[in-house]
Amino acid sequence: MKSVELSLCFNSDQQDTYLSELLKSSADRSLADVQVNIHPMLWDDYKQEITMMALHSRGADISQVGFPLTDDLIAMNTLQPVSPQLLAKIGGEGALHPTLKRIALRHQADLIWGLPWMVDPRALFYWKDMLDVARVNAETAFQTAESMQSACQRMKESGMEAPWVLGMADKFVVIHSIVSWVWGRGGDFISPDDNRAVFLEEAALDGLEAYFRLGQYMPTAGRPLSVEAAKRLFVERKAAVTMGPYGSLNGFLASTPPQFRHLLGVALPPGPPLIGGSDLVFWRHSQKSDEVAKLLSLLFSPNVQVKYAEYLGDLPVTNEALNHLASSTDSNVQAFITTLDKGRIFSTTKFAGMLEIHLAVTLARLWADLYEHPTDNLREALKAALDPVRRRFETLYGN
Repeated sequence: MKSVELSLCFNSDQQDTYLSELLKSSADRSLADVQVNIHPMLWDDYKQEITMMALHSRGADISQVGFPLTDDLIAMNTLQPVSPQLLAKIGGEGALHPTLKRIALRHQADLIWGLPWMVDPRALFYWKDMLDVARVNAETAFQTAESMQSACQRMKESGMEAPWVLGMADKFVVIHSIVSWVWGRGGDFISPDDNRAVFLEEAALDGLEAYFRLGQYMPTAGRPLSVEAAKRLFVERKAAVTMGPYGSLNGFLASTPPQFRHLLGVALPPGPPLIGGSDLVFWRHSQKSDEVAKLLSLLFSPNVQVKYAEYLGDLPVTNEALNHLASSTDSNVQAFITTLDKGRIFSTTKFAGMLEIHLAVTLARLWADLYEHPTDNLREALKAALDPVRRRFETLYGN
């Protein structure tokens, strides 16, 4: 029997056999003569294994990788682009949600190097009754950085101890949320020509500063909390607003007493939400184009897209699967689907993944430092902390 190897990423609490069983149970018999071997990798350390595949030109035929890693693999010349024949197996570019089609074409206008497969957008979560008590209108409260700060101030004045909570001890929570404030002010991190770091320009600094000023509305004035502690405060209804990925929705509902679940709301942040997610990439060393094509057809089928995305706590990427979800009566699910219309990924240039990590580390450290040693000049503190990151990447870009 022919075979094809697919490397997939998991969190430690997920079963790597779920997709295998889902593929076997499918009514689609296109894989009847193909053995699919799934190679599991943990998200925490998968990059090292993927890098070894790239360096030694052996391993899986298809791999799931986070969006930023696709850029690095292209630079290493280890991938093959998606052929028109392969693309036809999923229904062509038009099968993807328009935003995800743009993400698929982010590297070249007419060539796809990684097919978006699952996405994990960010949005705000809030308790409707807590906003009502402070006479805060959820329809307008989060539209801009100014309106969100004003809403938090009104909640604070109404007697709420912690209007806003996030797990600021986690560097990725910081970068995955702060981008919306920067983008909402018209700023960015890398210039449109991909040659300069621009996060110290005025518009970006406006967004960074607005985000940092929300610390005064957090528990204990912004003391860095773990993700678990922040989530616990939110589900215990000791904080009114938080932010997180789509996967948090079911987690919050499961942890909330039934009588309060209808009070949970979802809203867009004050700027384009970050769309996290993963591509399926196709290795240059693979010689199994027929088997890959058969597997791809099934991986993008509505049944697999809907069920596997639900299992992971992600959103699917095809219009057909998203339309199925949109028919849900759950307004919070529908709100998350709208994030795809407004959202964007971090960047598409080389070194973007490295820049994201360096910014994440620096911003999280600065947040902790400012909690211990507050300053009257937040903008200068941001400049001083971030300038070494800017200089490093200017050097990498050859500037």
